[in-house]
Amino acid sequence: MNIGLYLSESNGEVSRVFDVSGLAGEYMDLSVVRVFDNFFPARSINAIKADIADNNLDAVVLAGESPLYFQNNREASSIIKEIEKSGINLNRISFANIKEHAALPHKTNPQGARRKAKLLIDVAIEKVKTSPPFEIIEFPPKKRVAVIGASLEGIVIAERLLAHGYKVYLIDKDGKVRMPEEEKAFMRTSVGYVLGHENLQVFSETTVKEVIGRRGDFTVTLEKNGTTQSLPVGAVMAATGSDLEYTDELRSVLYLAVDKDGYFKPLNRHTMATATRRSGMFIVPPADSICAKVSYAESAAMGIIALLDKEELLYEVPVSQVDERLCGGCGTCIKTCMFKASSIDEAKRIAIVDAMRCRGCGNCVTSCPTGARDLLANPTKYLHSAIEILAQLPSNGDPKVLYMLCEGCGYPSLDIAGESDTEYSVNIMPLGVKCGARVDTQLILEAFAKGFDGVIIGKCKEDKCQNLVGSVDLDRRANLFREILRSRGIDSERLRIVAMDGCEDATAAEVAETFLNELKTMEVTV
Repeated sequence: MNIGLYLSESNGEVSRVFDVSGLAGEYMDLSVVRVFDNFFPARSINAIKADIADNNLDAVVLAGESPLYFQNNREASSIIKEIEKSGINLNRISFANIKEHAALPHKTNPQGARRKAKLLIDVAIEKVKTSPPFEIIEFPPKKRVAVIGASLEGIVIAERLLAHGYKVYLIDKDGKVRMPEEEKAFMRTSVGYVLGHENLQVFSETTVKEVIGRRGDFTVTLEKNGTTQSLPVGAVMAATGSDLEYTDELRSVLYLAVDKDGYFKPLNRHTMATATRRSGMFIVPPADSICAKVSYAESAAMGIIALLDKEELLYEVPVSQVDERLCGGCGTCIKTCMFKASSIDEAKRIAIVDAMRCRGCGNCVTSCPTGARDLLANPTKYLHSAIEILAQLPSNGDPKVLYMLCEGCGYPSLDIAGESDTEYSVNIMPLGVKCGARVDTQLILEAFAKGFDGVIIGKCKEDKCQNLVGSVDLDRRANLFREILRSRGIDSERLRIVAMDGCEDATAAEVAETFLNELKTMEVTV
């Protein structure tokens, strides 16, 4: 496999801690190795694209900022899109977080930071080597939008979309537009325009029962008076604003994460406040003033238009896969999946996956009794190899901790620790997973077998998990597994499960440092 490794000095934030060029020199066996001041200027992107063409690269590793940075910051994702356009499959692009997880939290230990950065790069290289390419589907997006919530924000969004020529479905659990009198006075003309428009269809006193699909191609199922109806749409807008009750009602339907206050969580509350981790679904954050509400609504409408105005969309299918040789058709995956993505092919008597429903959380993988399931985005082989690589960090006499972090809350929290200059031990080694549901007990046992002294799993709080039951199922499996640990002579307190609010604070680092100190005591007493 031809792999290109690109390292970023992050405008000096990394190179001030350790020699990035020296680290790059340890990977000269790869097809291409380059060091940039940062990835984001056009010259950096063009250089990567040229390398892909000139060297027939099969995979790209970006060693610099957190992988979440490329999702949660305006236009940062354009780098990934350009790499994809150059012929690299999305599942063959990986990230080594040498900034937030190595350089920033270990400024006073440059030698340890460099060693850690190298192992993180080794893990990222292993990721592209072991991950199969995603299937890519190309399709025209549906020019219809479901706006859930007949609020001021919902009316403004509908107004803009209708003016742009889209068909709009305005859906609400109540029977009327939900605005106080002050807002109605300001919005009278907009309400009249929207409700009288020929391309608007209103569904009042209607419950949203299910939303499945992907950006550009969703199916929204509604229920009213016992009758159901399905709507094909290209985007879904949750205009619930500050209505916490309605937000909570929709959470288990839209599969969106919520913040510590119970509101839908945006990708970035500062610069991408109306976008969500579920591409194609948009939100309007709560606001007090009419001006702020209208501004957020305008932003959301522009995001929808930018998405659906494209003639074709590409979708990479990150589903769970089934090994037909191992599947016994037992149906355990059906019972486990909250999203009804698994079913049994009656002719073959094996499990099959509905790509429109699968969320790629990995719960079915950990529950499969025969090992027939795997997750394309986090293959089992990769996770085991990653643990073995991370365990190579010299301990220097202190305990070593494997920190498995879900991408919803755990990983962002450790990122924040780095960004806020929170220093913690270099012996805390991070490994990102899609969801707490993906953490198999075999991975925990593997960590101890390879020499880790403790394992922490950073997960979402139960009522915040974007995969609904991922955190709950993790608790159930891991806590039952404590008895197995004891039978192997391992103190079960060496496994720690921590729920946290990602993107809120640096809890992940504080928890890990406390745990590391406790392990030092356990070494004496066990």
